[in-house]
Amino acid sequence: MIFANSAGTAQLMSRDKRRGDRVAVLSLAACLCSLAALGQRVDQLAAYQPVTQVSGTIRVGGTHHLDVLLNMWEADFHMFQPGIRFQNSLKSTATAIPALSFGLIDVGVMGRGILPLETLEFRREYRYTPTEVVVATGSYNVTLETAAFGIFVNKDNPLTHLSLKQLDAIFGYEHKRGAAENIRTWGQLGLNGEWADKPIHTYGFAIARFDRYFEDVVFAGSTKWNPDMREYSDIYPPDGNPPPVVFSGELMMKDLAKDKYGIAYCSIAQITPFVKAIALSEKDDGPYIPLTRETVANRTYPLTRSIYMYVNRAPGKPLDPAVNEFIHYILSRQGQQQVARQQVYFPLTLGVVQSSLALLKMPSRAQ
Repeated sequence: MIFANSAGTAQLMSRDKRRGDRVAVLSLAACLCSLAALGQRVDQLAAYQPVTQVSGTIRVGGTHHLDVLLNMWEADFHMFQPGIRFQNSLKSTATAIPALSFGLIDVGVMGRGILPLETLEFRREYRYTPTEVVVATGSYNVTLETAAFGIFVNKDNPLTHLSLKQLDAIFGYEHKRGAAENIRTWGQLGLNGEWADKPIHTYGFAIARFDRYFEDVVFAGSTKWNPDMREYSDIYPPDGNPPPVVFSGELMMKDLAKDKYGIAYCSIAQITPFVKAIALSEKDDGPYIPLTRETVANRTYPLTRSIYMYVNRAPGKPLDPAVNEFIHYILSRQGQQQVARQQVYFPLTLGVVQSSLALLKMPSRAQ
């Protein structure tokens, strides 16, 4: 609002508006460049060409967060395979593997990787594990949509980057990545002066599915955590039904803003002006990759997450032809174009598509 009785305020507001317009233009330009890069990446993928015409019903179950994208995939796939119908039962990620284990669905869609107990449940029925296929890259900053994890410190912290080995030594206890000892003070990370002897306060989620991802990627499979980590959970309404009224990440970032010596893993969706994300490297000597939309989209950022499909495929046996065609379509140019159009998740890179197809022993048909 501009007050008529204050020329100085009017000039200030006008200047702020120009600055805001400039930022908006730059943000739009960055977004357009990102979309162009995604388009080029998708164009590298081979177009879907049906191996055979199939018919029947494909039963899909799992997370309801994928309902929009799944409907886009199914509608487009139906144009190529008109004999196929879909029966969706999208309740939650937690229902995917149980339903697959008991033959209630043909494809399980999940916003996280399978958990050890889920693998055990499936193996009890079939004596082998379900086949996992990466079908999309997780989001950059969309809450509840498999967002990448950032590592955050207080804005006054001079730290700019970490390796995964250092991160393992900070948040973990067993150090399968090879750290010689626990890292519990900022001086162990090379900070001097007042920081040298100050303890590192770790913040994280008290949610098993997030813990498992961190254990796999950062701890190299270890399940032993820094026992001093402060854990956060979502706050739900009195009836206990989702969605949360306050997300755990919001609570975490609020406390980190007041803790000069804290470090947290969280989604960038909850970032505030009082904290900052630091760059990460899979190797001890870099390169250190910042958390940005582009580094998540091209999967160079180490804590980028994925969207999965799980199918029941016995060792040495071919996949059901209809399911085979559907997954082949999803990993094609047309399937990944639908991912880009939704603008929540990111399409896969050529290398990941080829790896996913190789798991099914399907020809990649990549250009």
